[in-house]
Parts: sequence; C-alpha cells; structure tokens
Amino acid sequence: MRKLGIFTAILASTALVACSAEEPADEAVEAGAEDVAASAMDAPADVETVVIELQEVDELPTGGSAELVLGEITYVTEPVTHAVNIPVRFTGCGSADVGAYWNGAWIKTNPPQIDITMWKDPGATCQAIQSFNYQVDIAPLMEAEPQFTVNIYVDDRLIGSVEVGAAE
Repeated sequence: MRKLGIFTAILASTALVACSAEEPADEAVEAGAEDVAASAMDAPADVETVVIELQEVDELPTGGSAELVLGEITYVTEPVTHAVNIPVRFTGCGSADVGAYWNGAWIKTNPPQIDITMWKDPGATCQAIQSFNYQVDIAPLMEAEPQFTVNIYVDDRLIGSVEVGAAE
C-alpha cells in the first residue's frame, strides 16, 4: 500500500510544471491547464526571441508537448519580414527543444487558414524553466497567400489564432 502511494506521488509530481524562483511552490501549474497561459506569460522583457523555420512534414508530431504554456499569439514583421510570435514557457534544456510544424495543407476559407503545431521534444531531460518568444517565419507562405489565418495547436488542442498579412 505504501509503495502505491509513493508511485502515485511520483506520477503527480511529473505532471506539474516546475515553478520559477519568482513563484511560490504552492502555485505549481498542472501541465495542460487552460487558465495558466495569460498569467504564466507575464515574462520579463529580456526573454530571448528565437526565429524558427516552419517545418513542413507529412505527419505532424504528437504527444510530449502538454507542458507547453503559450502566451498571446501575434503577427510581427521584425526581425524577419513576416512571422507569428509565440511566447512559450516550458521545462527543458533550451530553445532547440521546441519546433513548429505544418502539414502543407491550406484550409479553404476566406481568408485561407493554416494549422501550425508547436511541439516539444519529449526526450529533453533538463528541468530548468525556459521562456522564449518563438517567431515562426511564415514569409515563404506569404508568396502563395498575401493574407491568411494561422491557427496554433499543441497536442491537437487549439491555443489561438492570428490574422497575418494585409488585404490587397
């Protein structure tokens, strides 16, 4: 009976996102919690911005990303010509732990839409809290469609959408 209790405690602790030094330990956030995104993304202004290439893949990655906490998704034109800015907080080793993936499909609406999946490498074993502003470069897509909507997903869960480009 005691072993089961320890096993349950270990499982429960692995489902929690570690707290930063600024947050009390009793405010630990359960992975995948919907109401965390806004408060957790009150990141300091010195958060590193990382430009990442949108990876076009035949099959979107799944699983392993439940602890990603995303902030407000915006369309930006700096430092790259066209990008979707996604503030992300997670436990891991560094910025290379997270990628952006697209299956190449355009959703035929007005304006058209694409779905981007943010995915964290589940093999990253570090437990440090990481915060980055990922800027997903969508400039190559702007050649095909000057205006469209980008939907951002984590593990088949829609996190947010943003309109990009300008009407002609």
